[in-house]
Amino acid sequence: MAAVGWRKLRGYAVPVPIASLAVVILMLVRPIDGPSATRSAPDGVEAAESGSAPRSAASVPGLTKPVSINFDAVDVPTIVASNEADAARALGFAHATARFAQMDMMRRFSAGETAELLGEKAVPADLERRALRGRATARACVERLDARKRVILDAYVQGVNAGIEALPALPIEHMLLGITPAPWKPEDCALVYLSMFHSLSRTGRADAVFAEALERLPRPVCDFIASPISRLDCPVIAETAPPVFPAIPGVDAIDLRSMDRAAIEPPAKEREEGAPKNPPKNPPKKEKSGAKKPKQQPTTPVSGLGWTDALAELWNDRAALAGSNGWVVAGSRTKDGRAILASDPHLMITAPILWYRCRLEWPGVEWTGLSIPGVPGIVVGGNGHVAVGFTNTTGDFEDIALIDVDPKDPSRYRIPGGGSEAFGSEEHTILVRGKDPERVVQRTTRWGTVTGEMQCADGVTRPFVTLWIGSRPDAINFEVLDMARVRTVDEAADLLSNWYGPSQNAMLADRAGDIAWVVTGWIPDRRGHDPRLPWRPSVDGDPWQGPVDPALRPKLVRPSSGVIVTANHRTVPIEQCAMMGHYWANPERAHRIHELLSESEPLDESRMLAIQLDTKLEGLEPYRALALAALEGATDPALIARRESIAAWNGRADADQPAVALLSAFQRSIERRFALMLMSWVRAQSGESLPGLAIRSVNDEPWLRVLESRPPNWLPAGYADWNDFTLAALAEAAAKEPGVEPWGERNRARFASPVADAVPAFMKPTVTLDDGPQPGHARAVRVQTPRAAASARYIVSPGREADGILETPGGQSGDPRSPHYRSLHQAWRNGEPTPLLPGPAARSIVLDAPK
Repeated sequence: MAAVGWRKLRGYAVPVPIASLAVVILMLVRPIDGPSATRSAPDGVEAAESGSAPRSAASVPGLTKPVSINFDAVDVPTIVASNEADAARALGFAHATARFAQMDMMRRFSAGETAELLGEKAVPADLERRALRGRATARACVERLDARKRVILDAYVQGVNAGIEALPALPIEHMLLGITPAPWKPEDCALVYLSMFHSLSRTGRADAVFAEALERLPRPVCDFIASPISRLDCPVIAETAPPVFPAIPGVDAIDLRSMDRAAIEPPAKEREEGAPKNPPKNPPKKEKSGAKKPKQQPTTPVSGLGWTDALAELWNDRAALAGSNGWVVAGSRTKDGRAILASDPHLMITAPILWYRCRLEWPGVEWTGLSIPGVPGIVVGGNGHVAVGFTNTTGDFEDIALIDVDPKDPSRYRIPGGGSEAFGSEEHTILVRGKDPERVVQRTTRWGTVTGEMQCADGVTRPFVTLWIGSRPDAINFEVLDMARVRTVDEAADLLSNWYGPSQNAMLADRAGDIAWVVTGWIPDRRGHDPRLPWRPSVDGDPWQGPVDPALRPKLVRPSSGVIVTANHRTVPIEQCAMMGHYWANPERAHRIHELLSESEPLDESRMLAIQLDTKLEGLEPYRALALAALEGATDPALIARRESIAAWNGRADADQPAVALLSAFQRSIERRFALMLMSWVRAQSGESLPGLAIRSVNDEPWLRVLESRPPNWLPAGYADWNDFTLAALAEAAAKEPGVEPWGERNRARFASPVADAVPAFMKPTVTLDDGPQPGHARAVRVQTPRAAASARYIVSPGREADGILETPGGQSGDPRSPHYRSLHQAWRNGEPTPLLPGPAARSIVLDAPK
């Protein structure tokens, strides 16, 4: 069956059943491996070897000279160009031919335009992102670019659109949905950037929930459960004095002895996480196109936001979702004096994965690493002189501004200085698959669009605006493109200090053996305001007076220790939390990496990979100790039988260890019980509810301190003592983990294509990558869960790229029909040291300007 050129489908909407059937037929008939002799192709492009990629020649407008793209045996390209702009055109071409469906979804996600593909269920999320003004922000960002960056962006866009034209057929996703690809625009590159902001820099909802907790719990209790201090702390910038963890609140602040055990023990059918299911009280109402007047979008109360339930369901993977390990060691710590960088960013499991491996060459530059389809340049990688890796800062770069409505005129709101001004409005038309377009009006203020409402301590329900760096054109730029030219960690650190992407810990190593670290991104100047609490601009003044003073940006160059480690944990002294936030990940991964780097084994690339694959679960050791101590006096035969398994555990998240699932469930049960205790106490004191997530923390230090100190005022009635409490939590965990199957059976990862749910069951193995039993854990250095994992393992010593390692799951292609949909996966799954540099060319494409 000949493939249909996508240009022939322009202007036609293929009915879903026909499109689905077409996809199935194409999947069955078109070979997964080898050339297709029957496929038609656009004029000037030779037939593809497999999947949807053109093979040997194509035209790209704007090229000044021909560019060669040499693909190795696993389809990693080496792009050889005469200048940077031509290299950008070729990279855009390669991205589009391998990953256009991924690129299209990322730009739609940030712009709030996914309902056109996904239907009515995507409308609420689209409206939320419309309120954040994604497309307008992206356009303004592009307009602010300097001339050189704009040239690179425009060149990349030319390459993408040439790649779309060169596709012999629609991507499967577009064919299935009957959607014609729209041309790529410069603003779409910024939208892809913004999709990373959404993934890595959203905390405002947590601020709202913390504010609710503060209104309903005594301040000492809030300070205790929300403390960012841990016994395993290892900040990059050392503390001037050891921080003091808040004292366990005494009976004058809280007394849980009035609570009955029955309020703590979960009902049999209650879901594991224990957070109440609160559907939105005021879901947005929509009006079809053609109505005389679009309706005002009702705001959603914070306590009723559906995101709390979605987040609760993911809570077991919270450490993984915080995501990423990275470290650099200086030449002073290696035998041969060279610096080495290791970086393994953690992301949600998808097929294809975010990254596209590549090497870019033009005179004076050899740039190798990981690119993001939809954006020019390389993000994680090096140029032979300097290498960079990133971990998420997990900083707080989003706030809520509570709006005081003018009591005399609800069409106006209060502003700083005592005056008021009228609300504005924005009308949005949402294209919805299978439905008429929907029109919604959202209220606006000088600080942004109204996105919800919140009942405050004074009893007043106020609308609020989301303040977010991803909504500021001045908080987004493409300075990272200049990493192609830096020669030292000093140059790189200065450059990345001015790179405004999603805030990251940038770890740097250079050819001279030096290392550095800097926090990137636009950091808001809150003027001392607690970042966990909402603003009231009419009282507190205008929020976010620009970025912080550059001198305050966290940065470290050539530390005397010769080591820098970041793993989403608190990297700065406690006094800097007012600037960076309080939502740090548990420091156990960073602590373990420090331990391993301090051992006597030589530090080289193979040792770095071994550290990335380490499965020790330092964070579960306290729970093992608690369980074994409590089981000493146990009489329940079922629990006694579990003692042997817990005692025999090797302390690692290895695939053959049955105790890992039980201890993980035990840790969740402990956390859950403390949450229920506080929720029940608030209900008994005031009759009000408290969202379960208000008392969740990635850091479990508060609960461990209570269990170790055993204060009487924290033990509810009905428990004989704290051992009894601990045994009850262990019994709950054992009931949920009744078997003794190895951990790997519970830790299977499934990488799925977006079309996985649209194909028959017998075809699902073609579009999914099922890894089987896997080692690793959300709390181990080797992060591996059914939902999230290391999206890459990158290791390099600048100047010794031939010894470098790069592992990525899946493959280069996003097309399940291609052999390169999965050609890199086995090496990643098994932790095999695959080369960083591309291998010899297995096929080539020559790009030239149109004749």
